[in-house]
Amino acid sequence: MHLTKVKLYHHLLGRFLPAALLLAGAVLSSVCIADNPRTRDYEAIDEWALNVPATERQTPERLAAYLVQPAQDDFDKARAIYRWLAANIVYDVQSYLCGALPPAGAGNTFQSGRAMCEGFSSLFEQMGKAVGLEVVTIHGWGKGYGYTPGQTFAQENHAWNAIKVGEEWHLLDPTWGGGYVNEGGQYVRDFEDFYFLTPPEQFIYSHFPREPRWQLLAEPVSAETFLALVRPQPDFYRHGLELTNNREGVIRSTGLTTLAFHAPPEAFMIAKVYSGGRDFTPRPLAGRREGERIVFELPLQGPASYEVKLYATTGDEYGMYDHVVKYRIDVTP
Repeated sequence: MHLTKVKLYHHLLGRFLPAALLLAGAVLSSVCIADNPRTRDYEAIDEWALNVPATERQTPERLAAYLVQPAQDDFDKARAIYRWLAANIVYDVQSYLCGALPPAGAGNTFQSGRAMCEGFSSLFEQMGKAVGLEVVTIHGWGKGYGYTPGQTFAQENHAWNAIKVGEEWHLLDPTWGGGYVNEGGQYVRDFEDFYFLTPPEQFIYSHFPREPRWQLLAEPVSAETFLALVRPQPDFYRHGLELTNNREGVIRSTGLTTLAFHAPPEAFMIAKVYSGGRDFTPRPLAGRREGERIVFELPLQGPASYEVKLYATTGDEYGMYDHVVKYRIDVTP
């Protein structure tokens, strides 16, 4: 399941502390291109999908046929189904937390309105095929709810989809598109556009398919590489951020640790540092702007393991910050 979302507000904190001042004994917009399906304006399709008459919801096939009526191409068709699922199928948190596996078939998901990832994906596949889409369900591993940097997986834990339009396959995750599980273990419906036609080079940080070909990368990565990769949140990309050298979620350090990110001029970033249940940053640390990068220098003392959470905003330095990425930093003397 999707990770918990976190936002911070900092308009009352005054100037942020520079990261280099973390001391004292411990740790002191891109232009939409009309023919690009990833940046297309789907507002009209979304609105249609959110207002389906009850009379059209009798079967998955009938519903799918209605959803795609205004579609101009296969991308519109996929979007209409994706948007309807996000608004009408609830993630079965109780079964997930209990380790139970409810019936995952498309029919059961459609009738009950509840499912885990297999149910979301199977229903998307059935509805897509009913309106002529070439679609598959992909099984593998996902860095979802409760994931922490350095975590390993004993068995497959996720399923998602891919559609083929023309000669090209595209990735999407209807489960993560519908919402997330908050820190209290409750499902929050919150539409996430990012997981619709996600670029493969971004998808691989959170999704690892059983079959390497479904990475859709020219050079597939290994399971070991996937496990080591950090896990950026969708807001990381929305703020125009890019990873530079810090691509692994666990960083081993002997003290001073540098984190750097490519960032557009209008972006701002801050950091929070925790260890052993203690918050070492009552006031967030501001990243230092260096040309096209934002840099943090963290003089961490060891031996200790630290959790570093990064947040970003665009335009207003004192506004609301979105959680964008998290690292574990293991410090040895």
